[in-house]
Amino acid sequence: MRRVSGSVTVVNTDNDDDGGGDNLIEPGSEVVRNFYARINVHDVDSVQDLISDNCVYEDLVFPRPFVGRQEILEFFKKFTNATSIDLQFVIDDLSTQDSSSVGVIWHLEWKGKPFPFSKGCSFYRLEVINGKRQIVYARDSVEPAIKPGDAALRRIHKIAKMNTNVVSACVDCICTWIEFDPPINVQAAIRSVTWLLQQFPQLADRL
Repeated sequence: MRRVSGSVTVVNTDNDDDGGGDNLIEPGSEVVRNFYARINVHDVDSVQDLISDNCVYEDLVFPRPFVGRQEILEFFKKFTNATSIDLQFVIDDLSTQDSSSVGVIWHLEWKGKPFPFSKGCSFYRLEVINGKRQIVYARDSVEPAIKPGDAALRRIHKIAKMNTNVVSACVDCICTWIEFDPPINVQAAIRSVTWLLQQFPQLADRL
């Protein structure tokens, strides 16, 4: 287990395969490590050089993503202001093979002890911008406090069955629509059916 503390000495020991042109550019895994290290010491201002101007950050706890460096920094400022510095991100595992895509498994600890319901995993997409590797997209998924177990699987099955019936009815309506006014509706109908098949490939059997 690697613990992400206040300061990080960057050593390029990862097996990132970026080609000769990126030899002097920080590997993606180190950028992500530095990101967590700076959040841990509540140094949000120093995080800005790790994030691209147009970065998109999705925390699945929130209804919409945070878009742009400034909006993301404001979110983390609120986070660090609301939490104690004793609450620390601890990296359990981190991918190092591809500097353009980095996956992380982590948890939170309070004064060195695991914090309840704090396990999470994150994905980061990175690009080299003006000679510096930066995060352009991130997504966080955190352990839920309520764990319904098998009940969730049964609910998913019911919803999936209901959605299949609804979508099948939509396909029937589109086919009727085409027959009613082919010259006007065929192009829109093709786009609609294509979209439905992309979302629900099992419906191909109805064609």
